[in-house]
Amino acid sequence: MVILNPFELLERICPFNELPRSLLREVSEQVQVKSFSKGAYVFRQGEAGLGFLYFICHGSAEVLVENEKGTASVVSHRHEQDFFGETVFLTEKKYPGSVRAREELTCLLVPNKVFEQLIEKEPGFAKHFITITTERMRSLYLDLVEEQSADTRLITETPIFRRRLSEFMSSPVVTCKGDESICSVAQTMSENSISRCRITS
Repeated sequence: MVILNPFELLERICPFNELPRSLLREVSEQVQVKSFSKGAYVFRQGEAGLGFLYFICHGSAEVLVENEKGTASVVSHRHEQDFFGETVFLTEKKYPGSVRAREELTCLLVPNKVFEQLIEKEPGFAKHFITITTERMRSLYLDLVEEQSADTRLITETPIFRRRLSEFMSSPVVTCKGDESICSVAQTMSENSISRCRITS
């Protein structure tokens, strides 16, 4: 039987379960609980961001990306306690991929305003998500390298390997100050489509 009480659901999800109970109670009053039937889309590629970060309480989902020919491929999966929707969470851009329920799916929808307040108040909370997001980016990079290195002909013929380094680097270099909040830095990185920035005094 699936528990649908927001407070009880949050108690089961890391790192919400590490928050003070009083703060957790406040958060539980601002989140939504939503269920999706097997095969239903949570959101589709190209749709405008909905302003929520999704946490899976029950079930699993798959992330799909559609190419220019309209063919969709499953690129990753999300399971209980995983989150998704972070690619457009701090921006108003469109979703770069779709998320579909692999089975009966129940999610907690955390509004971006609530999430921003949590990462401001709880450094440990912010670190948890930065670690996971960084690892996901690293995994995508390694998958790309592995795919291209499997065929040396592709390495020389694929456009990405013929481009200059300057095309991938931002100029001028994006910087942030050491006393800036994590939320502010994350916003800067998202707006500039970068995975890191230089800290200045």
